[in-house]
Amino acid sequence: MKRIRQSHGEELKPVALYLDDLERIIEIFKEASDDVRILTSEYELDSIDEFRNLHEETLNYLKISISEPFVSLELKPNGIWLFISEDELISRGVFEKIKQLLHSRRRKLSWLTANPYLAGAAVGSSAFPFFKAIDSQNVYWAVLGCSLLMIGAIWTWWSFAGTLKKYSIVRLRRRAESPSFWKRKKDDIVLVIISAVVGALITLAITWAITEL
Repeated sequence: MKRIRQSHGEELKPVALYLDDLERIIEIFKEASDDVRILTSEYELDSIDEFRNLHEETLNYLKISISEPFVSLELKPNGIWLFISEDELISRGVFEKIKQLLHSRRRKLSWLTANPYLAGAAVGSSAFPFFKAIDSQNVYWAVLGCSLLMIGAIWTWWSFAGTLKKYSIVRLRRRAESPSFWKRKKDDIVLVIISAVVGALITLAITWAITEL
């Protein structure tokens, strides 16, 4: 009688990692094997020190693995996959430690900010106020409809950007060296403000048009 090997894999939530976190992840891998393989979308690295030679601020793709036992962590632009080929004591221990670390580094509001379904619902909900505005000729329904539409449009853009491009964010600096949230997000914040102003102008224009009808 021969035991069947059981593999195990899980898709994990969006994370933001720093070099400190990568060092810890590699240390966990080395608890099972010294032969750690590190791949980016363009290079295979011999050690974590070579991340500095990439001259990149962030990575959106990274794969770290060992072969005996086989354990693989793949951080992709649209997902994170943690996998072991055999659900045995050593590989499961590595799996659980990495999973716990990634859980502690989750982008906690990504379920909201990177959720295209909720964003689409916001866009769809704007239809009712528009119909009410046409039916009642009440300008307040039009204002509400325009507001919901603009919020939904901005939310949709932000959601797809977060889901398709920034699911896995690996910053190639130490946590203590990282700039503040406002410095990292200033371009996005400016874009959101501009979109809000444009939305307000559109709302005012529609309000004026309905009032004049």
